[in-house]
Amino acid sequence: SGMSILYCAIPHFPAALARRCRPDLRDRALVLIDPEGRVFSASAEAASFGITAGLTARAAQGLLGTLTYGTMST
Repeated sequence: SGMSILYCAIPHFPAALARRCRPDLRDRALVLIDPEGRVFSASAEAASFGITAGLTARAAQGLLGTLTYGTMST
């Protein structure tokens, strides 16, 4: 009778996709930043340091001194 909805969350997917396009990023903690300067996605390595979506780029940098990041365009 009603429409079913399926939600599938793939952890760290945007960061994994970025790594697929840029193999040189494979062994680094990777953080993707949105146009407002906030974390959009983080790799598992970055997440292990407490970096989560919504943090500012500066806060992420503070949690992980060596940070590789890219900007997400809309």
